[in-house]
Amino acid sequence: MKKKGMALGALLMAVAITGYSVSGTYAKYISKIDLTDEARVAKWGLSDEEKTIDLFADSYSVNGKGVYVKSLNCKTVDGNEVCDNVVAPGTTGSYDLNISGTMETRYTLNIDLKNENDFVVYYKVDGNNKVTEMKTASELTNEAGELVTTGYTEYHPLRYTITKGNNEALAIPVNNVTFADLKKALNTYNSSNNYEPGVLNKNYKLTWTWATQNKDLDGDEIDKLDTYAGQHLSEEGDTVKFKVSVTATQVAEDYAKAN
Repeated sequence: MKKKGMALGALLMAVAITGYSVSGTYAKYISKIDLTDEARVAKWGLSDEEKTIDLFADSYSVNGKGVYVKSLNCKTVDGNEVCDNVVAPGTTGSYDLNISGTMETRYTLNIDLKNENDFVVYYKVDGNNKVTEMKTASELTNEAGELVTTGYTEYHPLRYTITKGNNEALAIPVNNVTFADLKKALNTYNSSNNYEPGVLNKNYKLTWTWATQNKDLDGDEIDKLDTYAGQHLSEEGDTVKFKVSVTATQVAEDYAKAN
């Protein structure tokens, strides 16, 4: 009996140990998923937001041969001769404007041309459409500093054209217009554009010409106005100075997750 009791005790102990071992490794499904999400601030960059436009020159040639218009007001700066930029009847120039950057939001572009002055001659004509009187802005400015141009018509020697870099016209008429009309057309263009996120790379060409023809006056009358401009605007030290300011603005909306 003693041996049987010892054997039963050993068996019970073995069962107890085995039961503990099995219960400790009891099989079950275990799945683990680590969820991670992150975001960064969307890229927003516009290069060269403001620059001086290189439109004018100190000399002009015909088909790259010979100098027909040249500034004689020059000085030496750091060993180099620097002359005033000038314009005259028949001259022309252009500037390639490149706007680039990276935009990760929808945006609009506002292109604003700024000038501190514009060449203009004010004139009157008689019943035969012949020029009878010509004045500059300074001559028509009263003691209170007000420009009084009643009865006068404006003559703007410089005319402007804007095209896209591939020579395509914009969706607005900007061809051979005055600076004021150029500004007005650009405002219309600015209000109509809306671009999707992406790499921004747009090219425009701004061209100016001192035209020698005018639809409102014949050649002799235009010659009078051009001559008056050359004699008086130059004496008064009038200049045309341009800057271009390009503003990119995120389209203001409350955004939800896109599908």
